[in-house]
Formats: sequence, C-alpha cells, structure tokens
Amino acid sequence: MADIGCVTGRFQPFHRGHMELVQIALRTHEYVIVGVTSPVRCRVTERRQSAHRHLTVSNPYTYYQRALLISKAVEEIGERRRVLVVPFDLDNVDSVADYCPFDAVQYVRVFSEWERRKAEILRSAGFEVSEIQMSEKQVEASQIRALMRDGHAAWETLVPPSTVALLREWDCEDRCSSEVFPS
Repeated sequence: MADIGCVTGRFQPFHRGHMELVQIALRTHEYVIVGVTSPVRCRVTERRQSAHRHLTVSNPYTYYQRALLISKAVEEIGERRRVLVVPFDLDNVDSVADYCPFDAVQYVRVFSEWERRKAEILRSAGFEVSEIQMSEKQVEASQIRALMRDGHAAWETLVPPSTVALLREWDCEDRCSSEVFPS
C-alpha cells in the first residue's frame, strides 16, 4: 500500500495556510489526499465548536470550485501528480473509506475547539491523526471572505497566486456576501 497523508478542510477558499499543511504532509508521505469537507454546501452541519461553519456566507464555493482551486495550487508547486482531491464528509465519516484509506495519516492543525473535535472524530473513525499544535491561525478563510466582500485586494496575498484569477472570475465579492448559495 502507498504511503499516504491526508489534509481535510472546507477550503472556503483554499489559502496559503492550507497549502502549508499540504506541504507538511508531502514532506512525509509519497502521496497526499486533500479531503474537501462539507462537499455538499446545503448540508453543512452546525457544530457547537464553530459558530460560523454552517452559514451560507461561510460556504460560497462548490465542491468542484474548491477542488479546482486546490488542483491549481498544487500544480503551482509542481506536486499535482502526488495529490488527489476528494470529497470528505466528516458528518458521515464511515463513507470516507470510499475516498480515503483508513491507513492514511490525517494532518490537523489544532488551534481551536473545532480542530480538537475534528481530530477526535477522525481518531474515533480509526485514523491515525498527526496534530500540529498552534497558538493561533496565521490565515483564516473568514478573514479572506471578509476582505473579498469589502472589495479589498489584500485577500490576493493570502491565497496561492495561481488561484487569484479563478476567485476573481467567480465574482468573489458577491459570493462572500450572499445569504443564498450562488450558482
């Protein structure tokens, strides 16, 4: 069996902090699976540990769009052949065996109650979890969405350069302020 690491997240949008975690996993494993959690945006479960993750404005991008952003970003660093992007439903963790083998090491940056809970969910499903302790996030997707919504170009420095054109094309300001899921 191949040596596999796994990084999971909603990636709304995929940013430099996410890319850094993928690169950590790539340094240790032959292949890395990037699991897009909450792949169906209208079915995001409200979690006590995270007040915003289920809100429509916190989930502007479809699974396809997030997968495309991730693919562009890993292509940019020359690692496309070693990375596979898959849906990863944390609310139905038993189903992830169809997308990610249970011997894959899960990488989780732990900086809040939600990430501790996520690591617990993954462990209880049978995954080995490598926790990377952090005092705080350096980049937050909610910060990026706020900058996009307010029309500040500063968000462009927080995402991989290869993803900026796609995010602009998808009218990021409108998407990040909408109360309904954009088409």
